[in-house]
Amino acid sequence: MLSLFFSRLGGGRAVVSRWGGATRGILGGGRPITKFLPGECLDGREEPISAAPGLDEKHYTLGTRLHPPFPEDTEMIMLGMGCYWCSEDIFMKMKGIYSTHVGFAQGVTTNPTYKEVCTGRTNHNEVVRVVYHPSKLALRKILEVFFEQHDPTSSNRQGGDVGTQYRSGILSLHAYDFP
Repeated sequence: MLSLFFSRLGGGRAVVSRWGGATRGILGGGRPITKFLPGECLDGREEPISAAPGLDEKHYTLGTRLHPPFPEDTEMIMLGMGCYWCSEDIFMKMKGIYSTHVGFAQGVTTNPTYKEVCTGRTNHNEVVRVVYHPSKLALRKILEVFFEQHDPTSSNRQGGDVGTQYRSGILSLHAYDFP
C-alpha cells in the first residue's frame, strides 16, 4: 500500500483509508481526535508541493537516494509513531538502514501542505518510510524499535503532540513482511 511521500511519487494521490464514519471529538486547540468523512476533508491541489525534495535529491545525513529506484537488496516499510522528524531520527541511525524519508500517508486530501495536515482535515498520518537491507537488519528489530519508542495505545497523540496525524500505524508494502 504505497501512499503519499511529499507528493512526488505516484502522481501525488494519497490512498484513502477504508473506515466507518465516526463522531468527531475535539481536544485542546480545536484539533480533531477522530478522522473526518472523506467528503468533509480539504480538497488539496493537483500540483505537487514545491518545497518537497526532488526526485534526484539525496538524504541529507545518509547520502542515499530519497526516491526509488532503491537497491534490489532493500525492502520498505512505513511507520507512523508520532512526529515524523523524531521517528526518522531514530531509524536513520540504525545499522542496515539504506534511507529514510518523512511524509504523509492514509489521507484523503491530494498533495496536502504540512499546515493542512495539522488541521486534521486531510485524514493523513505523519509517517517515516524506512528503506532497509533485510540481510543486515531484520524487520523484527525495526518493529521492536517501533514499539519501544512510542505508545501505540495513546490514541491520536504522542507526548505533547495531539491530533489524528500523530496516530500509530504500520503500513506494509508486502503481505509477507510480518514475522
